[in-house]
Amino acid sequence: MVATLLTLEALQQATYGIPLIRPAAVFTGASSTPIYNVIGGRVAIRNVQGIITVAASGATNIHLQSNPTVGTTSNMCAVLAAAGLEINTLLTIDGTIGTAMFGVSAGAAQGQTRDSIVPAGQIEFTLSGAQTITVGWIFHYVSIDTGAYLTLA
Repeated sequence: MVATLLTLEALQQATYGIPLIRPAAVFTGASSTPIYNVIGGRVAIRNVQGIITVAASGATNIHLQSNPTVGTTSNMCAVLAAAGLEINTLLTIDGTIGTAMFGVSAGAAQGQTRDSIVPAGQIEFTLSGAQTITVGWIFHYVSIDTGAYLTLA
């Protein structure tokens, strides 16, 4: 019998998928900004984590959406009111379309309970109102179609 030891990184990838970190960036105004490209086909987003590094400058709603290369843009979650969220608030989704993005505090966050299946195209971070917010992201994903992957937008 041969024993196989998994590294922590291998175990994390087997559980959550491949991580792709997007450094914090400023998002401004009523806009949908691409944050990830989905290349080569469908991927399953297994875990989404955002972290607010500079709080919203005023009342604004935020959410994620999938903008496919072919087809209609679709929300990955419902909006979250971002006014008043503290620095280091953890942003997550549960994977259920129609359920609001979670962003309670810097202390803890709910993890994703369902995969979000997205086709080739872009994943966008959307703000309403003429405010600014600074957020960094980490997405964990697995390929559904052979050769499909994420890149930073």
